[in-house]
Amino acid sequence: MKEAIQKAVEGGFEPTIAERECCDDINFYHTQYKLLCDPLFWQCLGKAIGKYGRKETYVPRSGEVDIVYSDNEQWFDGWHDFITHLSKGGNPDNFFKELLNQN
Repeated sequence: MKEAIQKAVEGGFEPTIAERECCDDINFYHTQYKLLCDPLFWQCLGKAIGKYGRKETYVPRSGEVDIVYSDNEQWFDGWHDFITHLSKGGNPDNFFKELLNQN
């Protein structure tokens, strides 16, 4: 979990003191819950591990093709993968260990 927070910080996330020390905090579960429900945490983590950026989308329009750029929202998929992982009995540490080892 600490490594995931460090990666998110590399991607621009600014955690509170409690979030930086969440693994040592007496309010561990409350702090971890707040952190893991923060979209900015997931966006910054995705950016730091290379799952965020600009995405090209090709849109056909009256015989021509326009290129539309949008923010890549793979971080959102990661957030959902995390929820699925938990619903299958997994824990946060294992999820982040797997996610960070893929990069």
